[in-house]
Amino acid sequence: MKTISVLALILVLLGAGCIQTPSVPPGYEVKDYCEKDSDCVRLDKCCDCGLGEYVNTYNQQNPECTGPQCLCSIMLSKGVCQENKCVAVEQNPGPEVTLNFTPGQGKCGEEVAPVRIDTENGMTFNGSVGLISPCHRAKGELVSKDGVYILNITTSAIPGVATCINCAGTIPWEASISGYFGSVDVYYNERKVFPTKAKFCGWSTNGSCSADEDCTSGGCSNQVCQSENEEPVITTCEYTECYNAAAFGVSCGCVSGQCQWR
Repeated sequence: MKTISVLALILVLLGAGCIQTPSVPPGYEVKDYCEKDSDCVRLDKCCDCGLGEYVNTYNQQNPECTGPQCLCSIMLSKGVCQENKCVAVEQNPGPEVTLNFTPGQGKCGEEVAPVRIDTENGMTFNGSVGLISPCHRAKGELVSKDGVYILNITTSAIPGVATCINCAGTIPWEASISGYFGSVDVYYNERKVFPTKAKFCGWSTNGSCSADEDCTSGGCSNQVCQSENEEPVITTCEYTECYNAAAFGVSCGCVSGQCQWR
């Protein structure tokens, strides 16, 4: 009897379907794509500096590093999933960060989105919260969640004067943050208002496909992902920036047998 090598045996088993290679879920082909924080891992590479680079677990690598190493500092960090992208953030931002929040007098008017101004000590934010009445008061709270700072601005009616003025109102506010210079998300009553970022607004026909080559972008502004086997989709010709697939890092391809943006 001839001896079968281990490699040959593995190849035989693979051919017979006894051993299956784990497949990558749709979307995770993109190196830093994620859906939750636990998807993100620090990328193992021969030169790792600063906060490092984070990718999803399916794109982790095991490099064989030889020769000189990088002469740079490595910072303690963690990966968080922000808008379906793994981002590196400081794991311990530090307890010295402080907030000074000042609410203004309510008045009739329209909501004003937060504006950030960087300072020598940190940053200041100012804006106005839109409400059904200006007879409210605002409260600001700075919290750190999963390594990201969040400025929560909440409002409550002033007792006894909730309907003192019959108009749509706003509550002006100003917040000064000291000891921190990184990114801050701002929320008005649990609604994110800063930073604002448009989302890709193209759409897909979910036409059948077996490979990326079976899919193409159509419509007047190339905002439709469809199958090559389908009739061309006719759309109106107004253009908006959210149709720019390249700007949002998406492409038209075959996902689980359907042409979709990913």
